Amino acid sequence: MKKTVYFILFLVVSTLLTSCSKSDSNSQLKIVNEGEKKVNKKIDSSLFEDKYFTISTEIPKTIKSGEKLSLKMEAKVRGGHHINVDFPISLSIDDGCFDFGNKKFKKNDSKTTENEIIFTLNGVCSQVGEHKISGNFSFGHCTDEICATEKLPFSFNTKVE
Repeated sequence: MKKTVYFILFLVVSTLLTSCSKSDSNSQLKIVNEGEKKVNKKIDSSLFEDKYFTISTEIPKTIKSGEKLSLKMEAKVRGGHHINVDFPISLSIDDGCFDFGNKKFKKNDSKTTENEIIFTLNGVCSQVGEHKISGNFSFGHCTDEICATEKLPFSFNTKVE
């Protein structure tokens, strides 16, 4: 009798655990699939497109030594997503010739709405030659069901004459 009760209890617990693990694996699968879109993303042209957002940039290819360079980066969401203004929003610039007054810019340094983020930076370089401007652009976007964060490296070359 005892063995029968234990066996029935074992079957009930096994069934419960199997059904729980199946539903958990389905919800995890959704998250994993969302995360796959982050592989090999790098902004290196004037337009970067993703299923949920686009990033456009404006940066001159050539400027004169000592002239002010204006760098504009704009993220716009699409596909039912919105910018999560509560997530950290930042644009960081690596060391280089250009002095933008700071190396890390936050949400307060941008124009941010639920539909877009716009960073406009002004910098100066007096060293003649080819120079790389690189860094990372970070923000979060959501639907009513899911949220995702992006940390996108970027790299642009500008010639100073």
